Amino acid sequence: QQGTVVSNGNSRLDVTRFDNQGGRLVAQQSLTLSSTDIINDASGLIQSGASLNLRADTLSNRNSGDRGGVISQGPMTLNAGTLDSTAGVLLSGDALSLTAGVVNNT
Repeated sequence: QQGTVVSNGNSRLDVTRFDNQGGRLVAQQSLTLSSTDIINDASGLIQSGASLNLRADTLSNRNSGDRGGVISQGPMTLNAGTLDSTAGVLLSGDALSLTAGVVNNT
């Protein structure tokens, strides 16, 4: 939570649980994140300068505010069993592909 991870190149993370509440995960090039649970709430930022690929059983992107969200300068691919983006931001500078069982985008 509230930490910062920045890469000047391509990044790939494979973790069981990724808690990025109020934190920043930024890759200047492509970013791939695979996790059972991704929590990107409370102005958390996941950002890619090129393509962005997220895969999770549960992706929570609530309350992005004006500095957070899931943002890709290039194409974005999201695969999630459940996506909760209540008051959240999902922004792609190119094509957006979303596959999910349940989506809450209120």
